[in-house]
Amino acid sequence: YFRSEPEPEFALVPDASFPVVNGEKGIVNLEIRIEVSSAGQADGGAGYFLSSARAGERANIVPALAQLRLRGDDTCDKAQIEREVERFAKANPHARAEVAQGAEGSHDVGVTFRGKTSHGSRPEKGHNAALDMLLFMTQSAYVSDDEAETAEFLHKAAADLTGTGRNLAENDPRLGPTTVSLGIVE
Repeated sequence: YFRSEPEPEFALVPDASFPVVNGEKGIVNLEIRIEVSSAGQADGGAGYFLSSARAGERANIVPALAQLRLRGDDTCDKAQIEREVERFAKANPHARAEVAQGAEGSHDVGVTFRGKTSHGSRPEKGHNAALDMLLFMTQSAYVSDDEAETAEFLHKAAADLTGTGRNLAENDPRLGPTTVSLGIVE
């Protein structure tokens, strides 16, 4: 290139390696909206219930942080959640999670899941904290059956990094296999 063209004063090559970009995997940003009719309480009634579940900031980045918020009443004890998170961590040694008390005077708690970020085209190089959060939700006593089923659907759809289970698997000779990456949960 530099034999026939002068060196540029400034170059911007987003999302790739200079000097040559010879292809980019296609991307589909799929938004799934599911209305959950749990009315804010887990199926057991009193106690903790799901307030929010959030992860990721960009669709093409594997999230390294996921946060689950549980609202509680005066019958709640943070130790209940800590025991559940401890059991989850023992059964899933790759998962890292910690429990924190909500605002002073409240019975709310947060469960933070930590992973490792990577580009969405190479999700196997990272560890998706959102997938850990969703898996936890499928097993938690503090989410409703509807919420757990939604989490299970999303987890199964996104944990298969090649799309094989969803009939999405393809392989390009230059760009490699299809990749599936869950980037944002709200």
